[in-house]
Amino acid sequence: MKAFLVFISGFSYDWASNTSGMGMGKLTDTWLKRTKIASGIYGDGDRLYLRVQGKSRAWLFIYTSSPADGKRRRELGLGGYPAVSLANARRAADKARDILANGNDPIAVKHEVAVEVVPPKVWTLQEVCEEYIVAKSSEWNAAGAARYRGYVANHLTLSVTVQNGIQKSEISNVRAASPREGQRCETAFPLSNVTVADIERWLKPVWHTPTGPYLRSFLERVIDYAMVKGYMPQGLNPARYRGHLEHVLPRVKRVTRSHEAMPWADVPTCYAGLTGYAANALRFTILTAARQVEVREMRWREVDLAAGLWRIPAERYKTRREHIVPLSPQALAVLGPVGKPDDLVFEGCKKGRPISQHIFKGLLNGEYDPHGFRTSFVVWCVEAGGFTDELAQRCLGHIIGTATTRAYQRSDFIAQRRACLEAWAAFVGNSSQG
Repeated sequence: MKAFLVFISGFSYDWASNTSGMGMGKLTDTWLKRTKIASGIYGDGDRLYLRVQGKSRAWLFIYTSSPADGKRRRELGLGGYPAVSLANARRAADKARDILANGNDPIAVKHEVAVEVVPPKVWTLQEVCEEYIVAKSSEWNAAGAARYRGYVANHLTLSVTVQNGIQKSEISNVRAASPREGQRCETAFPLSNVTVADIERWLKPVWHTPTGPYLRSFLERVIDYAMVKGYMPQGLNPARYRGHLEHVLPRVKRVTRSHEAMPWADVPTCYAGLTGYAANALRFTILTAARQVEVREMRWREVDLAAGLWRIPAERYKTRREHIVPLSPQALAVLGPVGKPDDLVFEGCKKGRPISQHIFKGLLNGEYDPHGFRTSFVVWCVEAGGFTDELAQRCLGHIIGTATTRAYQRSDFIAQRRACLEAWAAFVGNSSQG
């Protein structure tokens, strides 16, 4: 029989001689995981092919039958991808070649070409959320990662109800309602099964709270991440807002206001009146004009008592760079007994846990925000302390100037900032001035 050539994906194959114009191992797992592959037949070498028709992908072992059978072109199906992996398809093709070498037809003894079918992993909502948080945690501080894990624990619990033998999913806010009779709470829910209706039911209970929009944004990013990683089919994100959820969820109107700041003249009286186990932590916050989360999560390894410095590591600081805070004698005095390097400086009620931010607000009777003391400090510097606004902003750790000016300005202004914070501490500690 005259040999004939077939051109497939840029290479030739001689069906009569069962030889290919390419070697083994031309396909790769990375290429196979691509979202879009043009329809056609793609060769891996030595008679193993992948046929792509739209979204369907199937492995074929293509060979020529024996002369007694008329040397016909024959196709042995080895299963679909990704259920049959590239490695398993190659192993099945090896078995088919052995059968041919022994003078038999692989299709006639197809049962001998056993293909191991490995079902693709089903990624759960909980798994992908945690993987996303770990992947992005380098961009956040510890409080940010904890906040997102709180979203999963407190708001992404899915109730699964079995009705008439049919499993029905429902995302519910666990704080809003406990599971009804016949329900069980299930966080290990396939992410690809989450629908727009699920997300809508989930968001509605918290949509008009500050948490709602943040939750929607978090879930949208998690689903985008899952699609990019191939954990779920590509498509429109059911958690997107513009042109989608905006039609079923009302626009949230918020009045943005700065943290309520105590007038600087009232700070000394407030400082003197602080009591309770968390009082020293709040005093330290006031004296250093630091963010409360930085104080609450402060470890002893960050404190240099001899030099009177507090080095906040980059991973804990908002601007993602190390910030050095000069400590006044008053700030050093409220630190208490020195602990082990990894111990919290200000421990909460539970051992090893930081003080709750709500405790800080409680010390101020809910009238002022602890973060507002940073504003009180800046206003005092300019109005009464005799210091410039620029120096006050440097004490707060704010970035000053443009990238160009910062390239030439390498000083950390430790001495100037120490003088400023010591003057502030002297003012705050003298309640008669308030």
